[in-house]
Amino acid sequence: MKGTIGIGAATVAVVAALSVVGASQGWTFGNDSADVVQSLLVPDSIRVFLTEAPSIAIGYPPFGTILLCSLGAGVMAASGLLHAIADFVARKVPGVLITPAVFLMGLICHQVSDALYVVYLPLCGMIFQTRGRNPVLGVMLGFAAFSGALYASLFPGLQDIVLLGITEQAARAAGIAGTISPMANMWFSSANAVALTLVAWALVDRVVPRFAGASDEATAAPATTRAFGDGGLPDSRGLLAAGAASLLVLAGFALLALVPDVSPLRTDTAAGMARFEPLYKSGAAIITLTSAAAGTAYGFASGRWRKLHRVAQAVEASMRDLTPFLLMAIFIAFVVKAIDVSNLGRLAAHHLAELVRASDWHESAIAALLMAVTALADFLMFSASAKWTVIAPTVLPALDQSGVSPAVATAAFRVGDAVVNVVNPLQPAAVYALISATAWDRSLSMARLMGRMAAFAASFFVVGLTMLMIWSALGLPFGPG
Repeated sequence: MKGTIGIGAATVAVVAALSVVGASQGWTFGNDSADVVQSLLVPDSIRVFLTEAPSIAIGYPPFGTILLCSLGAGVMAASGLLHAIADFVARKVPGVLITPAVFLMGLICHQVSDALYVVYLPLCGMIFQTRGRNPVLGVMLGFAAFSGALYASLFPGLQDIVLLGITEQAARAAGIAGTISPMANMWFSSANAVALTLVAWALVDRVVPRFAGASDEATAAPATTRAFGDGGLPDSRGLLAAGAASLLVLAGFALLALVPDVSPLRTDTAAGMARFEPLYKSGAAIITLTSAAAGTAYGFASGRWRKLHRVAQAVEASMRDLTPFLLMAIFIAFVVKAIDVSNLGRLAAHHLAELVRASDWHESAIAALLMAVTALADFLMFSASAKWTVIAPTVLPALDQSGVSPAVATAAFRVGDAVVNVVNPLQPAAVYALISATAWDRSLSMARLMGRMAAFAASFFVVGLTMLMIWSALGLPFGPG
């Protein structure tokens, strides 16, 4: 936590200094009068931070999502269900395939909901621990799959709908012919899913334990009971009950999304997968209710719980465990607000996009440049959709003239946006990965975690760039149609 706060404090100091310089020099990034850098030390900016302090403190984007999902995850942990799932996976999957299996689970999870890491990351540690491996390494693998491999997937998800929706709007505004569907990157994403699984397998089993100071031996301290429950042997009746409870909740949500004209979780006026956008956006609610129902069912069916007050105790414990995250989230919220008020994030995104637009290079070189500038912009604008909303209208028309289609540009952006997530300490998943890992290694700091994750970031960038070059050289379609 101290590392994240220290990095955040340094970021605020740098942003404040740059905002003063930028405001005095008249830095601009658009034609509107509001498209200028604002000093953080003028009365108007100071007034914003003081009068809006309460709303800023809870304004960190994943704050509510993690708070909500942790209620259900806490019930799963306290009931012993997380341990039971970890034991089940560890027993059913051959030891040599544990690493790719855990990684593929992450690729599925990040497409289902961006809130699933609340359950997925500690589960990764437990699976590795059950197999006699370092649980911290399991958390690192899960973090890499969930956040660093966002450009790789086995099926379309919410990010495809959102980012490719922005692409279609920007392309239409620029007069670029054709339509962009949420499936436009599907073939490219699926191929990357296979490639990244193999690379992550090699990194975790061979490279990271040897060179990044993360031994693959199970030398880490056992997870605290307070954090993940006390485990125990899995109960087959409990697992069946948990599965039935989960299916019941999911069936309820399916009914809320699949019946035309009356279902609240679908938009019948939209086309294709976009009509299910409300369902995707309900991910936090689905995860909370499903995990709480499954955990409760397991607790009672296995005989571990006999009174309903144990559910309330589990929820209370989950809130206590979140204290470090809440403190970091509040601090990071002020960092994000400082970048937003100063307009430095939009300034950086705009000028980096202009750099791409002005380049007169080969298609693959332009795609690589877009990847690089997106990665740099990620440290000032954390949201992928916010960055792409700024970058897409600037770069798509120019790239189209250079022969780079909107689908290719979106794929390049997604690679650059994803790979640096695992080395950006202000990303929400990074904070939660640290909290999950310190359940086993209390000496682990954010700086050490980011250092260990650098191998994943560099490797995933190289894989994404290589795949883009192969696709461009061979003229392969990025998706159906």
